[in-house]
Amino acid sequence: MATKQVYLNWDPDQQFILQDKDNYQIVMKKPKGVSASDLLSMALIGCASHDVVEILNKQKQDLRQLKVTAESVQDDDPPWRFRKIHLHFQVTGKGIDPEKVRKAIQISEENIARCMQRLKMRWKSRTILKWRRNRQSNSPLHREGNFIFYL
Repeated sequence: MATKQVYLNWDPDQQFILQDKDNYQIVMKKPKGVSASDLLSMALIGCASHDVVEILNKQKQDLRQLKVTAESVQDDDPPWRFRKIHLHFQVTGKGIDPEKVRKAIQISEENIARCMQRLKMRWKSRTILKWRRNRQSNSPLHREGNFIFYL
């Protein structure tokens, strides 16, 4: 089991500097950095996309591009509780099997759900998959999938 440590340094200019174990820094605080709530959505799509890419690569899928967006609904007042985070996947590749993409997203969703349970976050999710073929005959297949976490 690995022990990991991350750091935060606050300075008098009201900047929060986050740093990982490899000294990579992220500035947290608008207007010069990422908001704290955006970091949660960014971590969620980072974890989800890593899972999906690893699974599809192991299944020998010719993945050419993956784009993931997260749209969140959050309370306006403290503690600014998230009500929903909607992840939208755009998968592009050649000969991509829609069932393998669906399964990869489902496995990622289950992994994230277990993590949320450990953090005692209530959740439910809904997966929506849409497929469309690019009109150009030689172009890769474009797949889109969504899953929505209701928190």
